[in-house]
Amino acid sequence: MTGNDSNGVYPWQQSAWRAFLQATSDNHLAHALMVTGFPGSGLDWFAACQCRHLLQLNQPVDAMTELVHPDLLWIRREVPDSTNRLKDIRPVILVEQIRRLSDYLYQKPSGQSKVAVVELIENCNENAANALLKPLEEPAFNSFVILLSQAAGRVLPTIRSRCIQIRTERPSIRTAKEWLQAEDDKARDWALWLTGSAPVDAQLLLREGKIDQLMEADRRLRRDLAQRRFDYSLIQDLEGHPPLLVNQLLLRLLLDAAQPSPTRPPSVALSRLPLISLYSLMRDCMDRRKLVLNSTSLNSGMLLTGQIVLWLEALRENT
Repeated sequence: MTGNDSNGVYPWQQSAWRAFLQATSDNHLAHALMVTGFPGSGLDWFAACQCRHLLQLNQPVDAMTELVHPDLLWIRREVPDSTNRLKDIRPVILVEQIRRLSDYLYQKPSGQSKVAVVELIENCNENAANALLKPLEEPAFNSFVILLSQAAGRVLPTIRSRCIQIRTERPSIRTAKEWLQAEDDKARDWALWLTGSAPVDAQLLLREGKIDQLMEADRRLRRDLAQRRFDYSLIQDLEGHPPLLVNQLLLRLLLDAAQPSPTRPPSVALSRLPLISLYSLMRDCMDRRKLVLNSTSLNSGMLLTGQIVLWLEALRENT
């Protein structure tokens, strides 16, 4: 990985950083900022750099993974308490968290400013979203609220209109490859393929050291689909991988079949399916993705088996 710039942000975030500096300069009174970007682009890292700047910290950039400061509050999604197992258990931003944010901002800072970050603001429940309007409309003196979003269209217009919008760019494939300097170019390119060209997610994948297992699973799946069969030993091999990652692998195979890329050949078997069949399988894949996000009991084996059975049925029906 190449080094980041002196301000700490990633190379593809430089224009967003300049917009942030302009919005918070002495000639502006911005206190609420909404930073948007695509998944895997490093939004949380960008926010950490913002906090470092606003709080005038001398903390080294490399030590910002655990940014802790008495004048900083960082809010992430939580799972609501519920005794009803049939209820939606998606992690969300709760109204109690937003109320804590509001109380926190009105407390006297230990330094000159106080900063609150809300990660993935689109996951606010209705009560939390409404409660957030007060600290946005009636800001405490020398306070800053940074809202992060990967889906700004899902954020209430009343919240968006009260924030200065800062959009981080999506890096090009070339930029992502230059930033990722893995020893094995094949592993780097495959990690970028799996993550949809999200360099930060690709970097995490490479650092976990399981990339060879996933690449082998990709090869075996393509072979089995071509032969209209499924080697169930693959389930055991993938048990240790997060279900969301397995789901992403399957989704990428379908996307490549529907929209072939000149740089990566699609699965021969899947590419022969009619588009209507591919889209049906993709909808199923996305539905299972929602199940993964909402469930703590679904494992990679259950996920893989259910989807491959549908794929084999579709292949047999269309050959």
